[in-house]
Amino acid sequence: MKKEIFRKTLLLCTVAILLCSAVSVAILQRERKDEQVASVVSGLRALSENAQGQTSTEDFNRAARTFSSNYDGARLTIVDQSGRVVGDSHEDPATMENHGDREEIAEAKESGVGVSERWSDTLKGRLRYVAVQADNGYIYRASVRVRSLNQAFVSILPAAIISILAAVLFSALGAKLVAKKIARPVEEIVEGLQNIDNGDYSRLPLPDCDELASLVVSINTLSENIDHTLKDLRGERQKTLFLLDNVQEGLLALDKDTRVITVNRAAAAFLQVPPGRAAGQTISHLTTNKALIDAVLAAVEGPESLGSAFDLEDREGGKALLCSVLPVQADWIEGERGAIVVLRDVTEERRRQQMRSEFFQNASHELKTPITSIGGFAQLLQSGMVTEEETRQRYLHNIEKETGRMAELIGDILKISRYEEGEVPRNEQVDLAAVAGEVMERLQPVADRQGISLEMESRGDDLRLWGSKKDMEDLIGNLCDNAVKYNRPGGSVRVLLTALPEEVQIAVEDTGVGIPAAHLSRVFERFYRVEKDRNKKVGGTGLGLAIVKHICALYGGRVDIQSAEGKGTAVTAVLRRER
Repeated sequence: MKKEIFRKTLLLCTVAILLCSAVSVAILQRERKDEQVASVVSGLRALSENAQGQTSTEDFNRAARTFSSNYDGARLTIVDQSGRVVGDSHEDPATMENHGDREEIAEAKESGVGVSERWSDTLKGRLRYVAVQADNGYIYRASVRVRSLNQAFVSILPAAIISILAAVLFSALGAKLVAKKIARPVEEIVEGLQNIDNGDYSRLPLPDCDELASLVVSINTLSENIDHTLKDLRGERQKTLFLLDNVQEGLLALDKDTRVITVNRAAAAFLQVPPGRAAGQTISHLTTNKALIDAVLAAVEGPESLGSAFDLEDREGGKALLCSVLPVQADWIEGERGAIVVLRDVTEERRRQQMRSEFFQNASHELKTPITSIGGFAQLLQSGMVTEEETRQRYLHNIEKETGRMAELIGDILKISRYEEGEVPRNEQVDLAAVAGEVMERLQPVADRQGISLEMESRGDDLRLWGSKKDMEDLIGNLCDNAVKYNRPGGSVRVLLTALPEEVQIAVEDTGVGIPAAHLSRVFERFYRVEKDRNKKVGGTGLGLAIVKHICALYGGRVDIQSAEGKGTAVTAVLRRER
Protein backbone atom coordinates (compact mmCIF):
# COMPACT_ATOMS: atom_id res chain seq x y z
CA MET A 1 0.00 0.00 0.00
CA LYS A 2 2.77 2.44 0.88
CA LYS A 3 4.63 1.73 -2.40
CA GLU A 4 1.52 2.43 -4.50
CA ILE A 5 0.89 5.72 -2.73
CA PHE A 6 4.53 6.64 -3.17
CA ARG A 7 4.55 5.92 -6.94
CA LYS A 8 1.39 7.91 -7.68
CA THR A 9 2.43 10.88 -5.57
CA LEU A 10 5.87 10.96 -7.16
CA LEU A 11 4.40 10.81 -10.70
CA LEU A 12 2.06 13.71 -9.98
CA CYS A 13 4.87 15.80 -8.53
CA THR A 14 7.16 15.04 -11.51
CA VAL A 15 4.55 16.15 -14.07
CA ALA A 16 3.96 19.33 -12.09
CA ILE A 17 7.69 20.01 -11.98
CA LEU A 18 8.11 19.57 -15.73
CA LEU A 19 5.20 21.92 -16.47
CA CYS A 20 6.58 24.50 -14.12
CA SER A 21 10.00 24.16 -15.74
CA ALA A 22 8.58 24.75 -19.25
CA VAL A 23 6.68 27.84 -18.09
CA SER A 24 9.79 29.09 -16.33
CA VAL A 25 11.86 28.72 -19.51
CA ALA A 26 9.29 30.71 -21.52
CA ILE A 27 9.17 33.46 -18.92
CA LEU A 28 12.94 33.51 -18.77
CA GLN A 29 13.19 33.89 -22.55
CA ARG A 30 10.75 36.80 -22.50
CA GLU A 31 12.66 38.49 -19.73
CA ARG A 32 15.95 38.02 -21.53
CA LYS A 33 14.46 39.52 -24.69
CA ASP A 34 13.24 42.57 -22.81
CA GLU A 35 16.62 42.89 -21.13
CA GLN A 36 18.39 42.69 -24.47
CA VAL A 37 16.14 45.34 -26.10
CA ALA A 38 16.51 47.67 -23.12
CA SER A 39 20.28 47.27 -23.20
CA VAL A 40 20.48 48.02 -26.90
CA VAL A 41 18.12 51.02 -26.64
CA SER A 42 20.26 52.43 -23.86
CA GLY A 43 23.38 52.01 -25.93
CA LEU A 44 21.80 53.61 -28.96
CA ARG A 45 20.62 56.61 -26.99
CA ALA A 46 24.06 57.06 -25.53
CA LEU A 47 25.60 56.83 -28.99
CA SER A 48 23.15 59.34 -30.49
CA GLU A 49 23.90 61.83 -27.74
CA ASN A 50 27.64 61.50 -28.32
CA ALA A 51 27.17 61.84 -32.10
CA GLN A 52 25.47 65.25 -31.95
CA GLY A 53 26.91 67.50 -34.63
CA GLN A 54 28.30 64.64 -36.74
CA THR A 55 27.22 64.87 -40.41
CA SER A 56 29.87 63.10 -42.44
CA THR A 57 29.66 59.50 -43.51
CA GLU A 58 33.11 58.85 -42.09
CA ASP A 59 31.99 60.06 -38.63
CA PHE A 60 28.88 57.90 -38.75
CA ASN A 61 30.84 54.84 -39.85
CA ARG A 62 33.37 55.34 -37.04
CA ALA A 63 30.60 55.68 -34.45
CA ALA A 64 28.88 52.56 -35.85
CA ARG A 65 32.07 50.47 -35.64
CA THR A 66 32.69 51.64 -32.09
CA PHE A 67 29.19 50.56 -31.08
CA SER A 68 29.64 47.18 -32.82
CA SER A 69 32.87 46.48 -30.96
CA ASN A 70 31.21 47.30 -27.61
CA TYR A 71 28.16 45.07 -28.27
CA ASP A 72 29.75 41.77 -29.39
CA GLY A 73 29.80 42.61 -33.07
CA ALA A 74 26.20 43.82 -33.32
CA ARG A 75 25.60 45.63 -36.63
CA LEU A 76 24.69 49.34 -36.43
CA THR A 77 23.05 51.19 -39.28
CA ILE A 78 22.38 54.95 -39.22
CA VAL A 79 19.70 56.36 -41.58
CA ASP A 80 18.24 59.79 -42.11
CA GLN A 81 14.56 60.77 -42.20
CA SER A 82 14.30 59.71 -45.84
CA GLY A 83 15.57 56.24 -45.15
CA ARG A 84 18.96 56.76 -46.77
CA VAL A 85 21.84 54.96 -45.06
CA VAL A 86 24.44 57.45 -43.86
CA GLY A 87 26.58 55.08 -41.79
CA ASP A 88 27.08 51.36 -41.16
CA SER A 89 29.44 49.24 -39.11
CA HIS A 90 29.73 46.41 -41.63
CA GLU A 91 28.90 47.71 -45.12
CA ASP A 92 29.56 50.71 -47.33
CA PRO A 93 26.52 53.02 -46.93
CA ALA A 94 26.73 54.07 -50.60
CA THR A 95 25.97 50.54 -51.76
CA MET A 96 23.06 49.95 -49.41
CA GLU A 97 19.43 50.33 -50.38
CA ASN A 98 16.95 52.71 -48.77
CA HIS A 99 15.75 51.52 -45.32
CA GLY A 100 12.75 53.77 -45.02
CA ASP A 101 10.33 50.89 -45.50
CA ARG A 102 11.81 48.81 -42.67
CA GLU A 103 9.25 48.05 -39.94
CA GLU A 104 11.44 49.12 -37.06
CA ILE A 105 12.39 52.37 -38.85
CA ALA A 106 8.78 53.30 -39.36
CA GLU A 107 7.93 52.46 -35.75
CA ALA A 108 10.87 54.50 -34.46
CA LYS A 109 9.68 57.55 -36.47
CA GLU A 110 6.28 57.23 -34.82
CA SER A 111 7.11 56.30 -31.24
CA GLY A 112 10.83 56.95 -30.90
CA VAL A 113 11.72 53.22 -30.54
CA GLY A 114 11.03 50.45 -32.99
CA VAL A 115 11.59 46.67 -32.57
CA SER A 116 11.11 43.89 -35.09
CA GLU A 117 12.36 40.36 -35.81
CA ARG A 118 12.91 38.69 -39.18
CA TRP A 119 15.10 36.23 -41.05
CA SER A 120 18.31 37.51 -42.51
CA ASP A 121 19.46 35.86 -45.75
CA THR A 122 22.80 37.58 -45.44
CA LEU A 123 23.62 36.26 -41.95
CA LYS A 124 21.57 33.11 -42.32
CA GLY A 125 19.80 33.60 -39.02
CA ARG A 126 16.98 35.32 -37.24
CA LEU A 127 17.82 38.87 -36.18
CA ARG A 128 16.23 41.35 -33.86
CA TYR A 129 16.24 44.96 -35.06
CA VAL A 130 16.09 47.81 -32.53
CA ALA A 131 15.77 51.40 -33.86
CA VAL A 132 15.94 54.62 -31.89
CA GLN A 133 14.93 58.13 -33.14
CA ALA A 134 17.69 60.60 -32.16
CA ASP A 135 17.15 64.25 -31.33
CA ASN A 136 19.12 65.27 -34.47
CA GLY A 137 16.61 63.43 -36.69
CA TYR A 138 18.80 60.45 -37.50
CA ILE A 139 17.65 56.94 -36.72
CA TYR A 140 20.13 54.55 -35.15
CA ARG A 141 19.29 50.89 -35.79
CA ALA A 142 21.10 47.91 -34.24
CA SER A 143 20.64 44.32 -35.41
CA VAL A 144 21.47 41.47 -32.99
CA ARG A 145 20.97 37.75 -33.24
CA VAL A 146 17.84 36.37 -31.65
CA ARG A 147 18.22 33.35 -29.34
CA SER A 148 15.42 30.95 -30.03
CA LEU A 149 13.45 29.15 -27.37
CA ASN A 150 15.60 26.06 -27.85
CA GLN A 151 18.77 28.14 -27.69
CA ALA A 152 17.63 29.74 -24.45
CA PHE A 153 16.71 26.38 -23.04
CA VAL A 154 20.09 24.93 -24.01
CA SER A 155 21.87 27.80 -22.33
CA ILE A 156 20.16 27.14 -19.04
CA LEU A 157 19.96 23.38 -19.50
CA PRO A 158 22.56 22.43 -16.81
CA ALA A 159 20.92 24.61 -14.20
CA ALA A 160 17.48 23.42 -15.30
CA ILE A 161 18.48 19.76 -15.08
CA ILE A 162 19.96 20.25 -11.62
CA SER A 163 16.87 22.13 -10.48
CA ILE A 164 14.52 19.50 -11.91
CA LEU A 165 16.50 16.65 -10.33
CA ALA A 166 16.54 18.44 -6.99
CA ALA A 167 12.82 19.08 -7.27
CA VAL A 168 12.17 15.44 -8.19
CA LEU A 169 14.34 14.34 -5.24
CA PHE A 170 12.46 16.55 -2.81
CA SER A 171 9.23 15.36 -4.38
CA ALA A 172 10.29 11.77 -3.81
CA LEU A 173 11.02 12.58 -0.18
CA GLY A 174 7.71 14.33 0.15
CA ALA A 175 5.92 11.44 -1.53
CA LYS A 176 7.64 9.05 0.82
CA LEU A 177 6.58 11.09 3.84
CA VAL A 178 3.01 11.25 2.60
CA ALA A 179 2.93 7.52 1.92
CA LYS A 180 4.51 6.86 5.30
CA LYS A 181 2.01 9.04 7.11
CA ILE A 182 -0.92 7.34 5.39
CA ALA A 183 0.36 3.76 5.82
CA ARG A 184 2.15 4.20 9.15
CA PRO A 185 -0.73 3.29 11.51
CA VAL A 186 -1.25 -0.10 9.88
CA GLU A 187 2.48 -0.77 9.70
CA GLU A 188 2.88 0.14 13.38
CA ILE A 189 0.23 -2.37 14.30
CA VAL A 190 1.93 -5.08 12.23
CA GLU A 191 5.33 -4.13 13.63
CA GLY A 192 3.95 -4.12 17.17
CA LEU A 193 2.60 -7.64 16.75
CA GLN A 194 5.95 -8.78 15.38
CA ASN A 195 7.74 -7.15 18.34
CA ILE A 196 5.46 -8.94 20.76
CA ASP A 197 6.35 -12.18 19.03
CA ASN A 198 10.06 -11.28 19.41
CA GLY A 199 9.74 -10.35 23.10
CA ASP A 200 9.35 -6.56 22.89
CA TYR A 201 6.22 -5.47 24.77
CA SER A 202 6.43 -1.69 24.33
CA ARG A 203 3.17 0.19 24.00
CA LEU A 204 2.01 1.14 20.51
CA PRO A 205 1.15 4.81 19.90
CA LEU A 206 -2.53 5.54 19.30
CA PRO A 207 -3.15 6.35 15.61
CA ASP A 208 -5.13 9.37 14.42
CA CYS A 209 -7.54 7.00 12.72
CA ASP A 210 -10.38 6.28 15.13
CA GLU A 211 -11.17 2.99 13.41
CA LEU A 212 -7.73 1.60 14.38
CA ALA A 213 -7.46 3.17 17.84
CA SER A 214 -9.64 0.54 19.57
CA LEU A 215 -7.56 -2.24 17.98
CA VAL A 216 -4.31 -0.65 19.21
CA VAL A 217 -5.73 -0.31 22.75
CA SER A 218 -6.56 -4.04 22.79
CA ILE A 219 -3.09 -4.93 21.53
CA ASN A 220 -1.44 -2.73 24.20
CA THR A 221 -3.50 -4.37 26.95
CA LEU A 222 -2.57 -7.84 25.70
CA SER A 223 1.11 -6.83 25.46
CA GLU A 224 1.16 -5.50 29.05
CA ASN A 225 -0.45 -8.67 30.39
CA ILE A 226 2.09 -10.86 28.60
CA ASP A 227 4.98 -8.64 29.77
CA HIS A 228 3.89 -8.76 33.43
CA THR A 229 3.44 -12.52 33.29
CA LEU A 230 6.87 -13.07 31.76
CA LYS A 231 8.53 -10.72 34.28
CA ASP A 232 6.96 -12.69 37.13
CA LEU A 233 8.18 -15.93 35.59
CA ARG A 234 11.68 -14.52 35.05
CA GLY A 235 11.77 -13.28 38.62
CA GLU A 236 10.78 -16.67 39.98
CA ARG A 237 13.35 -18.34 37.73
CA GLN A 238 16.09 -15.99 38.90
CA LYS A 239 15.18 -16.67 42.52
CA THR A 240 15.28 -20.40 41.87
CA LEU A 241 18.62 -20.20 40.05
CA PHE A 242 20.05 -17.97 42.79
CA LEU A 243 19.05 -20.46 45.46
CA LEU A 244 20.34 -23.40 43.46
CA ASP A 245 23.68 -21.74 42.74
CA ASN A 246 24.19 -20.73 46.37
CA VAL A 247 23.53 -24.05 48.07
CA GLN A 248 26.52 -26.21 48.89
CA GLU A 249 24.88 -29.34 47.52
CA GLY A 250 25.18 -30.10 43.83
CA LEU A 251 21.84 -30.56 42.05
CA LEU A 252 21.12 -32.02 38.62
CA ALA A 253 17.74 -32.59 36.95
CA LEU A 254 17.72 -35.09 34.08
CA ASP A 255 15.02 -36.20 31.64
CA LYS A 256 14.12 -39.76 30.64
CA ASP A 257 17.06 -39.81 28.20
CA THR A 258 19.42 -38.84 31.06
CA ARG A 259 20.01 -35.41 29.46
CA VAL A 260 20.72 -32.57 31.88
CA ILE A 261 17.81 -30.12 32.21
CA THR A 262 19.17 -28.06 35.08
CA VAL A 263 22.53 -28.03 36.83
CA ASN A 264 23.70 -25.70 39.58
CA ARG A 265 27.17 -24.30 40.14
CA ALA A 266 28.15 -26.77 42.86
CA ALA A 267 27.24 -29.81 40.73
CA ALA A 268 29.18 -28.44 37.77
CA ALA A 269 32.20 -27.93 40.03
CA PHE A 270 31.92 -31.47 41.44
CA LEU A 271 31.71 -32.92 37.92
CA GLN A 272 34.45 -30.52 36.71
CA VAL A 273 32.47 -29.15 33.75
CA PRO A 274 31.45 -25.53 32.94
CA PRO A 275 27.76 -24.94 33.90
CA GLY A 276 26.94 -23.60 30.44
CA ARG A 277 28.22 -26.75 28.73
CA ALA A 278 26.48 -29.25 30.99
CA ALA A 279 22.90 -28.46 29.93
CA GLY A 280 21.67 -30.83 27.24
CA GLN A 281 24.48 -33.35 27.80
CA THR A 282 23.77 -36.90 28.90
CA ILE A 283 25.07 -38.08 32.26
CA SER A 284 27.55 -40.38 30.51
CA HIS A 285 29.14 -37.31 28.84
CA LEU A 286 29.60 -35.59 32.19
CA THR A 287 31.09 -38.44 34.22
CA THR A 288 32.62 -41.86 33.76
CA ASN A 289 31.59 -43.03 37.23
CA LYS A 290 29.73 -46.29 36.61
CA ALA A 291 27.86 -46.25 39.92
CA LEU A 292 26.37 -42.79 39.20
CA ILE A 293 25.45 -43.68 35.59
CA ASP A 294 23.79 -46.95 36.65
CA ALA A 295 21.86 -45.21 39.44
CA VAL A 296 20.52 -42.56 37.01
CA LEU A 297 19.51 -45.19 34.44
CA ALA A 298 17.70 -47.16 37.15
CA ALA A 299 15.90 -44.04 38.38
CA VAL A 300 14.57 -43.02 34.94
CA GLU A 301 13.26 -46.52 34.22
CA GLY A 302 10.06 -45.92 36.13
CA PRO A 303 8.38 -44.71 39.31
CA GLU A 304 8.81 -48.11 40.95
CA SER A 305 12.47 -47.25 41.50
CA LEU A 306 13.10 -46.11 45.06
CA GLY A 307 16.31 -44.29 44.26
CA SER A 308 19.72 -44.85 45.79
CA ALA A 309 22.42 -43.21 47.90
CA PHE A 310 26.12 -44.04 47.82
CA ASP A 311 29.56 -42.53 48.24
CA LEU A 312 31.12 -40.97 45.16
CA GLU A 313 34.87 -40.55 45.38
CA ASP A 314 36.42 -37.55 43.65
CA ARG A 315 39.91 -38.85 43.10
CA GLU A 316 41.22 -35.81 41.25
CA GLY A 317 39.81 -33.28 43.70
CA GLY A 318 40.45 -35.43 46.75
CA LYS A 319 36.87 -34.98 47.96
CA ALA A 320 34.37 -37.42 49.40
CA LEU A 321 30.88 -36.97 47.90
CA LEU A 322 27.59 -38.44 49.07
CA CYS A 323 25.42 -39.02 46.00
CA SER A 324 21.62 -39.42 46.13
CA VAL A 325 19.62 -40.30 43.00
CA LEU A 326 15.81 -40.05 43.07
CA PRO A 327 13.24 -40.74 40.34
CA VAL A 328 10.78 -37.91 39.56
CA GLN A 329 7.63 -37.46 37.52
CA ALA A 330 6.66 -33.93 36.44
CA ASP A 331 5.08 -32.26 33.42
CA TRP A 332 8.03 -29.85 33.08
CA ILE A 333 10.29 -32.78 32.19
CA GLU A 334 10.20 -34.03 28.63
CA GLY A 335 8.52 -37.40 28.73
CA GLU A 336 7.26 -36.50 32.24
CA ARG A 337 9.83 -38.82 33.77
CA GLY A 338 13.39 -38.21 34.90
CA ALA A 339 15.76 -38.17 37.85
CA ILE A 340 17.18 -35.78 40.43
CA VAL A 341 20.84 -36.16 41.48
CA VAL A 342 22.04 -34.58 44.73
CA LEU A 343 25.79 -34.38 45.39
CA ARG A 344 26.95 -33.38 48.86
CA ASP A 345 30.55 -32.74 49.84
CA VAL A 346 31.13 -34.76 53.01
CA THR A 347 34.91 -34.45 52.95
CA GLU A 348 35.11 -32.26 56.04
CA GLU A 349 32.45 -34.30 57.80
CA ARG A 350 34.31 -37.54 57.13
CA ARG A 351 37.59 -35.90 58.16
CA ARG A 352 36.06 -34.76 61.42
CA GLN A 353 34.63 -38.21 62.00
CA GLN A 354 38.06 -39.70 61.39
CA MET A 355 39.67 -37.13 63.69
CA ARG A 356 37.12 -37.81 66.41
CA SER A 357 37.65 -41.54 66.04
CA GLU A 358 41.43 -41.17 66.21
CA PHE A 359 41.09 -38.72 69.10
CA PHE A 360 38.97 -41.09 71.16
CA GLN A 361 41.27 -44.00 70.34
CA ASN A 362 44.34 -42.00 71.36
CA ALA A 363 42.62 -40.57 74.45
CA SER A 364 41.49 -44.04 75.48
CA HIS A 365 44.99 -45.37 74.97
CA GLU A 366 46.55 -42.50 76.93
CA LEU A 367 44.06 -42.89 79.77
CA LYS A 368 44.38 -46.64 79.86
CA THR A 369 48.00 -46.53 81.04
CA PRO A 370 47.51 -44.40 84.19
CA ILE A 371 44.23 -46.12 85.03
CA THR A 372 45.85 -49.55 84.76
CA SER A 373 48.79 -48.37 86.84
CA ILE A 374 46.53 -46.88 89.51
CA GLY A 375 44.40 -50.03 89.60
CA GLY A 376 47.46 -52.26 89.95
CA PHE A 377 48.95 -50.29 92.82
CA ALA A 378 45.56 -50.06 94.55
CA GLN A 379 45.04 -53.85 94.33
CA LEU A 380 48.47 -54.48 95.79
CA LEU A 381 47.79 -52.13 98.68
CA GLN A 382 44.33 -53.58 99.24
CA SER A 383 45.57 -57.17 99.27
CA GLY A 384 47.79 -56.55 102.28
CA MET A 385 50.78 -58.01 100.50
CA VAL A 386 52.71 -54.77 100.92
CA THR A 387 53.78 -54.53 104.52
CA GLU A 388 56.77 -52.26 104.36
CA GLU A 389 55.88 -48.65 104.97
CA GLU A 390 58.47 -47.36 102.51
CA THR A 391 56.99 -49.51 99.74
CA ARG A 392 53.48 -48.43 100.61
CA GLN A 393 54.51 -44.78 100.41
CA ARG A 394 56.19 -45.39 97.02
CA TYR A 395 53.03 -47.04 95.68
CA LEU A 396 50.89 -44.19 96.99
CA HIS A 397 53.25 -41.69 95.33
CA ASN A 398 52.94 -43.57 92.04
CA ILE A 399 49.14 -43.52 92.36
CA GLU A 400 49.28 -39.78 92.99
CA LYS A 401 51.63 -39.30 90.01
CA GLU A 402 49.42 -41.28 87.62
CA THR A 403 46.37 -39.46 88.93
CA GLY A 404 48.04 -36.11 88.18
CA ARG A 405 49.00 -37.35 84.73
CA MET A 406 45.42 -38.43 84.08
CA ALA A 407 44.08 -35.10 85.36
CA GLU A 408 46.53 -33.23 83.12
CA LEU A 409 45.43 -35.31 80.12
CA ILE A 410 41.76 -34.71 80.83
CA GLY A 411 42.44 -31.01 81.28
CA ASP A 412 44.21 -30.80 77.91
CA ILE A 413 41.37 -32.74 76.25
CA LEU A 414 38.88 -30.25 77.66
CA LYS A 415 41.03 -27.36 76.38
CA ILE A 416 41.15 -28.86 72.89
CA SER A 417 37.38 -29.30 72.94
CA ARG A 418 36.84 -25.70 74.08
CA TYR A 419 39.15 -24.27 71.41
CA GLU A 420 37.54 -26.37 68.69
CA GLU A 421 34.16 -24.89 69.63
CA GLY A 422 35.60 -21.38 69.23
CA GLU A 423 34.91 -20.28 72.81
CA VAL A 424 37.57 -17.57 73.17
CA PRO A 425 36.58 -14.56 75.30
CA ARG A 426 38.84 -11.66 74.25
CA ASN A 427 37.63 -9.20 76.84
CA GLU A 428 40.88 -8.11 78.50
CA GLN A 429 44.22 -6.71 77.50
CA VAL A 430 46.95 -9.24 78.19
CA ASP A 431 50.58 -8.20 78.68
CA LEU A 432 52.57 -10.98 77.01
CA ALA A 433 55.82 -9.94 78.66
CA ALA A 434 54.26 -10.38 82.08
CA VAL A 435 52.74 -13.76 81.12
CA ALA A 436 56.05 -14.98 79.70
CA GLY A 437 57.82 -13.87 82.86
CA GLU A 438 55.40 -15.84 85.06
CA VAL A 439 55.78 -18.96 82.90
CA MET A 440 59.58 -18.79 83.03
CA GLU A 441 59.49 -18.24 86.77
CA ARG A 442 57.35 -21.37 87.12
CA LEU A 443 59.75 -23.43 84.96
CA GLN A 444 62.91 -22.07 86.56
CA PRO A 445 63.23 -24.88 89.17
CA VAL A 446 62.89 -27.59 86.49
CA ALA A 447 65.41 -25.78 84.28
CA ASP A 448 67.86 -25.39 87.16
CA ARG A 449 67.82 -29.14 87.84
CA GLN A 450 68.96 -29.76 84.23
CA GLY A 451 71.30 -26.80 84.08
CA ILE A 452 69.23 -25.07 81.42
CA SER A 453 69.35 -21.29 81.22
CA LEU A 454 66.15 -19.32 80.54
CA GLU A 455 66.30 -16.00 78.73
CA MET A 456 63.59 -13.54 77.62
CA GLU A 457 63.97 -10.61 75.23
CA SER A 458 61.34 -8.03 74.28
CA ARG A 459 61.36 -5.89 71.13
CA GLY A 460 58.91 -3.03 70.96
CA ASP A 461 57.02 -1.02 73.53
CA ASP A 462 53.52 -2.45 73.27
CA LEU A 463 53.37 -6.22 73.77
CA ARG A 464 49.69 -6.30 74.70
CA LEU A 465 46.74 -7.84 72.91
CA TRP A 466 43.02 -8.33 73.52
CA GLY A 467 42.35 -11.86 74.68
CA SER A 468 42.38 -14.21 77.62
CA LYS A 469 45.32 -14.45 79.99
CA LYS A 470 44.65 -18.18 80.44
CA ASP A 471 44.98 -18.73 76.67
CA MET A 472 48.32 -16.92 76.59
CA GLU A 473 49.53 -18.92 79.61
CA ASP A 474 48.62 -22.14 77.79
CA LEU A 475 50.33 -21.04 74.57
CA ILE A 476 53.57 -19.71 76.06
CA GLY A 477 53.56 -22.41 78.76
CA ASN A 478 53.32 -25.29 76.27
CA LEU A 479 56.07 -23.84 74.08
CA CYS A 480 58.42 -23.19 76.98
CA ASP A 481 57.57 -26.52 78.66
CA ASN A 482 58.51 -28.43 75.49
CA ALA A 483 61.67 -26.34 75.07
CA VAL A 484 62.80 -27.37 78.59
CA LYS A 485 61.67 -31.01 78.44
CA TYR A 486 63.37 -31.79 75.14
CA ASN A 487 66.55 -29.81 75.82
CA ARG A 488 70.06 -31.02 76.63
CA PRO A 489 71.66 -30.67 80.05
CA GLY A 490 73.37 -27.30 80.10
CA GLY A 491 71.30 -26.05 77.16
CA SER A 492 69.34 -22.83 76.85
CA VAL A 493 65.82 -21.58 76.14
CA ARG A 494 65.26 -18.15 74.64
CA VAL A 495 61.85 -16.41 74.48
CA LEU A 496 61.67 -13.48 72.03
CA LEU A 497 58.61 -11.21 72.09
CA THR A 498 58.26 -8.77 69.15
CA ALA A 499 55.66 -6.01 68.76
CA LEU A 500 54.41 -5.65 65.15
CA PRO A 501 51.99 -2.94 63.86
CA GLU A 502 48.86 -5.12 64.08
CA GLU A 503 50.28 -8.33 65.52
CA VAL A 504 52.46 -9.72 68.30
CA GLN A 505 55.09 -12.36 67.62
CA ILE A 506 56.14 -14.99 70.19
CA ALA A 507 59.25 -17.02 69.36
CA VAL A 508 60.63 -19.79 71.61
CA GLU A 509 64.06 -21.19 70.68
CA ASP A 510 65.92 -24.05 72.36
CA THR A 511 69.19 -25.93 71.92
CA GLY A 512 67.60 -29.33 72.43
CA VAL A 513 67.56 -32.61 70.56
CA GLY A 514 65.60 -31.19 67.60
CA ILE A 515 62.99 -32.88 65.44
CA PRO A 516 63.69 -34.97 62.34
CA ALA A 517 62.47 -33.30 59.13
CA ALA A 518 60.13 -36.24 58.39
CA HIS A 519 58.11 -35.46 61.55
CA LEU A 520 57.82 -31.66 61.26
CA SER A 521 54.58 -31.75 59.27
CA ARG A 522 52.81 -33.81 61.96
CA VAL A 523 54.02 -32.38 65.26
CA PHE A 524 50.86 -30.24 65.60
CA GLU A 525 48.61 -33.32 65.46
CA ARG A 526 46.96 -34.44 68.68
CA PHE A 527 48.81 -37.16 70.65
CA TYR A 528 51.61 -37.22 68.07
CA ARG A 529 55.03 -38.01 69.56
CA VAL A 530 58.33 -38.13 67.74
CA GLU A 531 60.10 -40.44 70.21
CA LYS A 532 57.58 -42.33 72.33
CA ASP A 533 60.15 -43.79 74.69
CA ARG A 534 61.63 -40.38 75.45
CA ASN A 535 58.16 -38.88 75.86
CA LYS A 536 57.31 -41.44 78.48
CA LYS A 537 60.36 -40.39 80.46
CA VAL A 538 59.77 -36.62 80.24
CA GLY A 539 55.98 -36.87 80.61
CA GLY A 540 53.35 -34.78 78.85
CA THR A 541 50.07 -35.54 77.13
CA GLY A 542 51.05 -35.08 73.48
CA LEU A 543 48.50 -32.26 73.12
CA GLY A 544 50.71 -29.23 73.78
CA LEU A 545 51.46 -28.18 70.21
CA ALA A 546 47.89 -29.03 69.13
CA ILE A 547 46.65 -26.58 71.77
CA VAL A 548 49.13 -23.94 70.50
CA LYS A 549 47.89 -24.41 66.93
CA HIS A 550 44.22 -24.04 67.97
CA ILE A 551 44.93 -20.87 69.99
CA CYS A 552 46.78 -19.28 67.06
CA ALA A 553 43.91 -20.08 64.70
CA LEU A 554 41.30 -18.60 67.06
CA TYR A 555 43.36 -15.44 67.47
CA GLY A 556 43.57 -14.96 63.71
CA GLY A 557 47.25 -15.88 63.68
CA ARG A 558 49.59 -18.60 62.55
CA VAL A 559 52.32 -20.85 63.93
CA ASP A 560 55.54 -22.03 62.31
CA ILE A 561 58.21 -24.49 63.41
CA GLN A 562 61.81 -24.87 62.32
CA SER A 563 64.07 -27.56 63.66
CA ALA A 564 67.35 -29.30 62.97
CA GLU A 565 67.99 -32.70 64.50
CA GLY A 566 70.63 -32.47 67.19
CA LYS A 567 70.75 -28.64 67.06
CA GLY A 568 67.46 -27.37 68.46
CA THR A 569 63.98 -26.12 67.61
CA ALA A 570 62.40 -22.70 67.06
CA VAL A 571 58.60 -22.26 67.22
CA THR A 572 57.12 -18.89 66.18
CA ALA A 573 53.51 -17.91 66.89
CA VAL A 574 51.96 -14.72 65.48
CA LEU A 575 48.70 -13.37 66.99
CA ARG A 576 46.50 -10.42 66.02
CA ARG A 577 46.18 -7.67 68.61
CA GLU A 578 42.52 -6.76 68.08
CA ARG A 579 39.49 -8.83 68.91
